[in-house]
Amino acid sequence: MKTFRRSAWFAPFAVLFAIVLAAAPAAKADITINGTSYTKGVNLGSGTYTVTGTGNANNRLIVTKDCTIVLDGVSFAPTANLTTGILSKKYYGYPAIFVTNGVTATIRLKGANTITPSSTKGNQTGLYVGKGAAVHITNLTETASLKIDASSYSGNVGIGGWAGENVSGGVVTFWGGTIVAKGGENGAGIGGANGGTGATVTNWNANVTATGGKDGAGIGGGNTGAGGTVEIYGGSVTATGAQNGAGIGGGNTGAGGTVEIYGGSVTASSAKYGAGIGGGYQGAGGIVRVYGGTVTATGGAGAAGIGGGRNGAGGTFRIDGGRATATGG
Repeated sequence: MKTFRRSAWFAPFAVLFAIVLAAAPAAKADITINGTSYTKGVNLGSGTYTVTGTGNANNRLIVTKDCTIVLDGVSFAPTANLTTGILSKKYYGYPAIFVTNGVTATIRLKGANTITPSSTKGNQTGLYVGKGAAVHITNLTETASLKIDASSYSGNVGIGGWAGENVSGGVVTFWGGTIVAKGGENGAGIGGANGGTGATVTNWNANVTATGGKDGAGIGGGNTGAGGTVEIYGGSVTATGAQNGAGIGGGNTGAGGTVEIYGGSVTASSAKYGAGIGGGYQGAGGIVRVYGGTVTATGGAGAAGIGGGRNGAGGTFRIDGGRATATGG
């Protein structure tokens, strides 16, 4: 019987292999908040919370008190069709981040953060801002970002209202960072859910890209919803409405609301029938004022660059500074 002796040359490689195995990090299945791992939804009261990790299908952040949330490289895609939660009634598709009525949440971004609402029931919002609630989003690092892609299912909204409670968004203020928000059919990228008016949206110095689903605005109303109030002071905004929705303004049949631009770079367009800035399909243009910055607005087929959507009244447009280029479809 032959015997084999391990050659001397093998020993260093064996040691190196063992070191590599020992150093390999364990896979993360849940989000971690202030160093503690959570497998389900978490209620956040007063305080400061640092959230990291890759979440599972059940992870949600439910904000019940004024607080500060640091999103540090978070990635989660809530897919579970929850039937219980903060509401007394049963409802599928709970938001990934749920800011309850009347609460103010400050969200600070570090690194790249992604949220992908994926409940197969739809009607889910990535970041829900309840009635009377406010969210302030800023960056702690130069390249910090938040991407919310809610485009997969009908009724979804990137940031703003939610079909399960308040279809109109609350108050959303962007101070810095890179923000990307996409809505599903009937929902805005930033703003209203199906039937909801747009949020009150202010951009100071962030780079914001918002895309609505069919019948929803990029920034503004969901299907049949008016545009709400949008103020832009700096940074850059790129807003695209899908068919029937304005880039900034009303969803399908919704009026444009009020849009005031004081600075920054704004590019707004509709894929079809909606204004670049103003009304959705058959929606009036609302009120648009430009005091500064550079504005490029392109309407979809039969719609104004700035003004009414196809078959919609023109609204009011005033320019007192800056530069605006409006092209009808």
